[in-house]
Amino acid sequence: MREGEVYQRTMNAEATDYFLKHIHRDYGLNGLRLALQAVDRHLHYYDTVGNGSQRQIRKLWEKYSALTKKSEEKLFLDEIGVQSGHIEGGMSEAMRSYYKRSPQARADCLAHYGYSCVVCSFDFEKTYSGIGRQFIHVHHENEMALNGAEEYVIDPVKDLKPVCPNCHAMLHQRTPAYSITELQEKLTQKP
Repeated sequence: MREGEVYQRTMNAEATDYFLKHIHRDYGLNGLRLALQAVDRHLHYYDTVGNGSQRQIRKLWEKYSALTKKSEEKLFLDEIGVQSGHIEGGMSEAMRSYYKRSPQARADCLAHYGYSCVVCSFDFEKTYSGIGRQFIHVHHENEMALNGAEEYVIDPVKDLKPVCPNCHAMLHQRTPAYSITELQEKLTQKP
């Protein structure tokens, strides 16, 4: 489990929780990420052989994945520094899981709303001309991370909204994310 490799013999949820908790305690977030990769591969293995849903193990994977995500959200790359000398550069490797997104859902969302931010109305093409053409983030109002590893059907008009990168970052300043309406209200408030 500690090396991130698939394991084919299942453990009960209590044992899995014990190992994940202690790996996190003893090896930190990087160790936990590798262990979660192993659990994810284990779940995928069980899905392919059709041996049950492993529902409790999936819930543990979601719980510990949310913990690593919370820690990652607090770390912005431009805030990482070294106390003396402020050394930057160098290379490190990272392994991460990601949520699958539907390019067609994004296209349908943008066909409906256009390319202006629904929060602040910023339009990249108007500001940056050609290089800003058709540039915008698409925000999932139903946060993928809170749905766990399960696939689900989305409505591109109801569930997705185009937002500029700044507004997108502000929407995710808390978990669960602010709603579009809440952020619009914050934008109109005077400091």
